[in-house]
Amino acid sequence: MQIFNGRLYPEEIIPYLEQFDKEGYTAELKSAIDQGFHKISQHPATALYTCCIATDIYKMETTVSFDDFDTSGQYRKNLFAALEKRYRQKLEQGKLTKRDRIPDMNNIPRNYDDPDKYAFPRIASIKNTSIPKNFEFYTQRKCWYEIFPLQQEVLQYAIGQLHVLPNLHPSFEMFFIGMESKEGFIYKR
Repeated sequence: MQIFNGRLYPEEIIPYLEQFDKEGYTAELKSAIDQGFHKISQHPATALYTCCIATDIYKMETTVSFDDFDTSGQYRKNLFAALEKRYRQKLEQGKLTKRDRIPDMNNIPRNYDDPDKYAFPRIASIKNTSIPKNFEFYTQRKCWYEIFPLQQEVLQYAIGQLHVLPNLHPSFEMFFIGMESKEGFIYKR
């Protein structure tokens, strides 16, 4: 084990972590945000409900997507219907477990991890030349310990840029997500 950036890592992954260009990644994130915010500002009639800034380290790209309230509502209805159907099937088959609950529409969240189903999917896309190829594999998934703090920092930049968006829904949320890890950071208005 060896210390790298204040964290203890297995020695064999340190060379791969050293290949990650943190300053370049931060610049790429800011560029994606600027592009995405500029493009969506051309749709002033749309009340923006959700913004997803997603890094896919296998495709080595970061995308910015926006959703409106109606599209998100339809997503929630479809998810609720699927959960309800699965619950009924398990009930009919006698396969309910103690953990199974009757689905409740009030507990169905907005779409956080499938931005391709947004009203404005991938409105901006930036290739991440700062991320080494097969980064997650060669770092044994520890790359996220290096990526997440940068995303958290750049989230503050994105919040500072919200003034360029002409029409935010009162319940607007913006978040960063790692498409593979399904984890991230959320800003709620």
